[in-house]
Amino acid sequence: MSPQGAGASRLRPDRELETTLLASHRVVAGMDEVGRGALAGPVSVGVALVDTTTPDHFPHGLADSKQLSPTRREALQAPCRDWVLDCAVAHAWPAEIDALGMVGALRLAGLRALVEVASRGHRPDVVILDGVADWLSEPATDLLTELSASQPVHPAVAEVRHQMDSLGLATPP
Repeated sequence: MSPQGAGASRLRPDRELETTLLASHRVVAGMDEVGRGALAGPVSVGVALVDTTTPDHFPHGLADSKQLSPTRREALQAPCRDWVLDCAVAHAWPAEIDALGMVGALRLAGLRALVEVASRGHRPDVVILDGVADWLSEPATDLLTELSASQPVHPAVAEVRHQMDSLGLATPP
């Protein structure tokens, strides 16, 4: 996103990064999370996929969702879904946040969103995360594998791993 005007407080989206990535990747995904600051959960992760056929012009009025009224956000849902190659929103629930921690729950929700678009035949080659924290990549200790016999994989994580395997998506060893 690029600032517009001198000292602009509003950000206007552009496709500079996506265009650069599409020169060497077939499908680019952008992911963003919401609910990270909530005490009661859930956390949700959205993913939107673009490719070289995605128009450069954005749906009219698209901006950072925090700058939009609830009515305007609702009105932009259909035009945004029509504009991208594919999109999905997935969640991690309070019990999963308690069991996995916030970063683990965000990763679980992100993987669920990727499974959803993959189930429709769309697999991104590269993912852009909003913000500075990388909550999607594998931690030093892999979320999707057992830490020890006394710490089994959370059932929701096991289910997502199974879905990824059945769709032929790469999962950590």
